[in-house]
Amino acid sequence: MAMVSCLLLFLTAYGILGLVQPIGIQGGSVMHTEKKSHRSRMDPIVALVLIFAVLKVTGLISWSWLWVFSPIWITLLFFAAIFFSILVGGRIVKGKW
Repeated sequence: MAMVSCLLLFLTAYGILGLVQPIGIQGGSVMHTEKKSHRSRMDPIVALVLIFAVLKVTGLISWSWLWVFSPIWITLLFFAAIFFSILVGGRIVKGKW
């Protein structure tokens, strides 16, 4: 449990989870800087895979690597199912099937 707490503290401290705002020093004073990207956080899927991978490497979980990377392939399967259902639905509506 202590290892998980350390991992979450590390990820939070370095802004991986998007909880820390970046700061910059300009002219001797500290000021907040703006990111040019419209996204200021890491995707939850990527954060979950990183957490699972660190837990796997440290030996805290004994899952297969297939399950460590499962947030990625489950997301891909979800969007593929949506895409193909829209594709098939459009062909049915047009009368091509």
